[in-house]
Amino acid sequence: MNDENNVAVTFVMWGLGGSGGELLIYKLANRLLKDGISVAFASIVGYGYKEKELRNFNTYVRIQPKLQRIYFSLQYILEHKGVFTFPLLKLLFFINTQNLSKIVRETGGKRIIATSFYTAKAAHKCGGRYHLVQDTFEMFANGPAAKFRKYEMEKAFSLPLTKLCVSKYLMEEVYKYSKDVIYIGNFISDSFHECQADMPSNRKRIILTIARPGYNKGFDIFVKAMNELLKKRNDFEIHVINHKDSPLPIPFKYVGHGRVSEKELIKLYSSAYIFVFPSRAEGLGLPPLEAMACKTPVVLTDNGGSREYAINRYNSIIVPREDYKGLANAVSELLDNPELADYLAKNGINTVKNYRFSDFYCRFRKAVEL
Repeated sequence: MNDENNVAVTFVMWGLGGSGGELLIYKLANRLLKDGISVAFASIVGYGYKEKELRNFNTYVRIQPKLQRIYFSLQYILEHKGVFTFPLLKLLFFINTQNLSKIVRETGGKRIIATSFYTAKAAHKCGGRYHLVQDTFEMFANGPAAKFRKYEMEKAFSLPLTKLCVSKYLMEEVYKYSKDVIYIGNFISDSFHECQADMPSNRKRIILTIARPGYNKGFDIFVKAMNELLKKRNDFEIHVINHKDSPLPIPFKYVGHGRVSEKELIKLYSSAYIFVFPSRAEGLGLPPLEAMACKTPVVLTDNGGSREYAINRYNSIIVPREDYKGLANAVSELLDNPELADYLAKNGINTVKNYRFSDFYCRFRKAVEL
């Protein structure tokens, strides 16, 4: 057990997953450790991520015993499998919050930071002062448990915790519930900033996207858009990155890429002529910024969070949410107009200069008084 005085920062996690939001926390923790600042993770379950990889960061990781994780599993089933009962879901969330609070107390930490609305109550109960906000209401507005999630998000945002927001779009949402809000922004890895790539006009006509699970990620919109495009032309290739390596309902020919390293991801972005981001809702949305850093024109939906950086016909082409025909038309326009593709790419490079880890790291440390 860690003495509280020996832990400078404790991140309160729901699960140790591998999503973009969780990877942000791991990269932040890794840098804090390199700077001699002790970090701990308190998590209700080690779901989706190898605990030993976190321990390799010399990080203190505490997860509840396996037998107690049944409550987490039950809540997950009720939320995600359509078996929804509001009172029972609230009860399970209360039990899981109590269990997580116990883990946080055992872990200690001078600065206890909630990392989602799921963990805000536990952090607050244990004397936490901060809530790292990466999620928007719309990201949880679909499915049988939408009412429950909205209810808990509103309660979490109303707690007396300083909200650390990764985008101005999130700040606007959170500000309705709390005035104690600080913008810390976000970042893409330094490797993307170091990318050297040809202009898109010199590349093969490849349309690239990332297949991400979940209704809000909008992969079904991408499929509809490509079906629409293929009715009119076939002078391009479709490449799909599928991190989950799971079967995809794609009714046309495409080149698939499984789980890729950051180096391989940069290579894929740099070889594509267009990157398509069809999401319905984002707190920010990092993949378009990563593509911009690789001089790849971006076509995306107006998903909320990307308003932070996406400017229509300056560094991207933006279409309304759900507008698969608009996505198809935008892609077709860029295929026919390499000069516009190069123009968007040049301006995209200027945009991503504002998303360096060093700047994000300084803002975070200032916000939590480290």
